[in-house]
Amino acid sequence: VAGYQALGDHADLRVVRISPIVNEWILNNWWDSKFESYTIDGKRLPHPPNKVHAIFQKVPADEGRGFNEVATEVPTELSYLDRRFFRNDDPQSFSYGKIYEVARRPGTTLDTIVYTRSDHGIQVLIKQGYPRPIVTAHTDSPNIDGSIFSGYITELISDLATGADDDDIRIARVRGNIDETAIRSRTEGLTYLSSPGGIDERIRARLVEVAAFGEQNAPHTPYSGFSTSGRLAVHDSRQLLRAYQTGDMVEPRLEVNLHHLHRHLGLSPGQWIGASVQIPEDVGPLPYRTVDEIRQFSSDREVFTEVFDQPDRSFLEIRRSSFQEQLDGTRDPQDREYVIPKELSTNTIMLLPIKNIGGTYYLGLERRDLPAAQLQFGNSSLLTIPGFRVSKNSHSMDEALRECSHRMEKHFQVNVQNEIPLGMKYYPSPGITPESVHMYAVEVSGEFTGVWCPLQDLLHHYQEIHDLHLLVGIFRSAHALGMLDH
Repeated sequence: VAGYQALGDHADLRVVRISPIVNEWILNNWWDSKFESYTIDGKRLPHPPNKVHAIFQKVPADEGRGFNEVATEVPTELSYLDRRFFRNDDPQSFSYGKIYEVARRPGTTLDTIVYTRSDHGIQVLIKQGYPRPIVTAHTDSPNIDGSIFSGYITELISDLATGADDDDIRIARVRGNIDETAIRSRTEGLTYLSSPGGIDERIRARLVEVAAFGEQNAPHTPYSGFSTSGRLAVHDSRQLLRAYQTGDMVEPRLEVNLHHLHRHLGLSPGQWIGASVQIPEDVGPLPYRTVDEIRQFSSDREVFTEVFDQPDRSFLEIRRSSFQEQLDGTRDPQDREYVIPKELSTNTIMLLPIKNIGGTYYLGLERRDLPAAQLQFGNSSLLTIPGFRVSKNSHSMDEALRECSHRMEKHFQVNVQNEIPLGMKYYPSPGITPESVHMYAVEVSGEFTGVWCPLQDLLHHYQEIHDLHLLVGIFRSAHALGMLDH
């Protein structure tokens, strides 16, 4: 992979993405039962990739091709981010007395999905190449999937909300070059917490249908502080969803809102082209709860009390780094504050148990008490996917999966029998953390100590789900299992 990056650097190209690809069919049918690789001292190595997927972009000389992190510190005083500490005061909780911490940035973001309909499908306005240098930050976390990004990513149109009812119109006009007279309809979108385990960030979304788009492939008026604020482009909605399945798109807020848009319009999101998800039929009965039952069981919980003395050992670390763009000419470096785990890596593995009972699919979920949920919704209880921060000792995807599967088996009293990729990795909040998330469907046996919930019921109630990871998991699993075709 480094060799491909050197080729791009030599040709003055922006690295959109370089990713090693392992074909799951080749892995399962040719390699797993045929050979294993080891280091000279006997440590097992992961199988090599079948191919490398590399995308480069030629950009104008005055636009950046990448970022160099030229200085990093752990500031004693924060200038942008804020951090707060909370204690779990529920004596019935296994986390009783535990101190949680959350980081947040100022303001509330409003995502605006600008689209138009035609006989050819749905066209969506996006911004390509928006600078997110934090995803390139140099932490001591292993790069477990081997992929490389330049730090310029494709996103939806968004801005800070002022609280006005027409914020979405303003954002469409200012950030999307949309003439107000072209707006046909406005529909409430989803509301989600981007990464509630450590970040207090609530984001709302609006769907804005227009009769026509404004000027496209045009650079934004700069507002990012870097050489570019991205370029406006229009893409087919189904093609965008396919890009999440192949790893070309890494910002999940657009993904879940595209699914919401398709369901709002009664349209299929198209074919799933990610890894095949085949869950063998199991025998029942399976104890489960509906979304309504889970909500009634855990409503009105407020278990956290804010504490103002920082604990001796904190889970999060906030850093301030200066990022210098790689471009012809010079620009002053820009400072960015971001948050990472102090002891663990920035890699997260989500393991989503799926059961097939008589052709009905169930997801294995976890109800967690989190300060971000209590702060934003007045209820600390949040329905989530079992997720695990990977340790810094796991240096490959194979090692990370073994580590997290073992932790899941211990925590949920199950045996994990198979892990199937659910799409490719994503960055839940690239403006505040370099955390990347890898999601897998898993087959499990044994007594699962979480809660089973019918996938069809979750689809029915998805607008009431506020965990971004769970929304991604619901839509990706339902899409892979053919439940979104109609």
